[in-house]
Amino acid sequence: MLLKFYFKIVHNLFFYRKIEIKINKDIPYERPIIFAPNHQNALMDPLAVIATTKGQSIFLARADIFKNPRIASILYYIKILPVYRMRDGITNLQKNDEVFDRMVDILKQKKHICILPEGNHDKYRRLRPLAKGLFRIAFKTEEDLDFKSGLCIIPVGIDYSDFYKAQTKLLLQFGDPIYLADYKGIYDENPQKAILAVKNELSKRMSELMIDIQTEEYYDCYMAAREIYTNSQCRNMKREKGNLAEKFILDKKLIKNLNTFKDEQPMKMDGLNERVMSYMEGLTQIRLRDWLFNKDRYSLFPIVVESILLLLISPIFLYGLLHHYLPYKIPVWMFKAPKDPQFTTSFRFATFALLILFYYILLFGIVLPFLPFWWLRIAYALSMPLFGYFTIKYYSRAKKLWGKWRYTILKKRKETRIEDLSRLRKEILTLLDHVMQQTG
Repeated sequence: MLLKFYFKIVHNLFFYRKIEIKINKDIPYERPIIFAPNHQNALMDPLAVIATTKGQSIFLARADIFKNPRIASILYYIKILPVYRMRDGITNLQKNDEVFDRMVDILKQKKHICILPEGNHDKYRRLRPLAKGLFRIAFKTEEDLDFKSGLCIIPVGIDYSDFYKAQTKLLLQFGDPIYLADYKGIYDENPQKAILAVKNELSKRMSELMIDIQTEEYYDCYMAAREIYTNSQCRNMKREKGNLAEKFILDKKLIKNLNTFKDEQPMKMDGLNERVMSYMEGLTQIRLRDWLFNKDRYSLFPIVVESILLLLISPIFLYGLLHHYLPYKIPVWMFKAPKDPQFTTSFRFATFALLILFYYILLFGIVLPFLPFWWLRIAYALSMPLFGYFTIKYYSRAKKLWGKWRYTILKKRKETRIEDLSRLRKEILTLLDHVMQQTG
């Protein structure tokens, strides 16, 4: 429990800029529960559930990540067990029976498990076909207890603002429970039919709780349209900029309408795709973010005032940076390009979480003996996490301010590229407004 508490602090306060949790109904923690989240970001997905739910859930993860003994020991320690797939070898598939039996025993004790039902992760924000393992475990538990355990499956939607960077945003949505007892009649008649029914229901509910873009041809266009249109709409409708759940609702509506538009007007969809891709390529070339274009111009006075304030408190930032540069940068240096890019964040988070703890111990061992007063030693030790947190926030704020300066300077110079991008963005927003009006 102490380890979980530590990881929750690092996960919730240091690694993400904002975490928003939406629960449709209270989670029935007194019952046996199977949490079923979508799987896009390797080990960060189960960590997100660990960090936002009560108690200690047991997790199943793909067996190939257990090949490294050191990683395996950490995974076992935080209650993650291997599940084997065909690619792990036919002989290893038999080991799943033992793992599944263990999961059933855990559920019979009214404890909780988490299974990623898609079976593997993928960088694309779409729901993939669900594997049968979860449903085998669920119905085996209920069958042994005559469907009286109260077991439920809770769909979970996880959405990251960015898969690969720290200090991004994370939205978790816990859907309504699916109670296995409701399917007893179907199961008694035909077990496979009951499994299929629950599988289809879970798939439907998971899709509703996540960004689910099924098109491959226009995937990048959809993703860019989310950034362009929903940012603009949140500002125009004076929604709270940081409200992730409201932005999610806008994203879902946009995706639904784009699907209809794509099917009904494919030629116009091609035109929209061409404009969006050209706009995003232009942003990359001039190294600016779309949110800056929400305004035609930024008032110079607030930018200057904010710059002065950041400059005045920069010594605090430099002090925090001096003490935290290595634990912040070492994970980035170590895992620049892993074989599976989706493990980038997982490796960096795990390395940072372990490194910062030992780094503080080493730092305190070196510095504290030189401080003359006991109260000064305590103040120094307690202040370090605060300075680390401040350093992260300051850096993020300074990057945004620098973006405003560059945008403002380019606008003042009437740079052709930025003027062209501004016009192109307005065309895209007009087209997207048309999409939303035409398809409802």
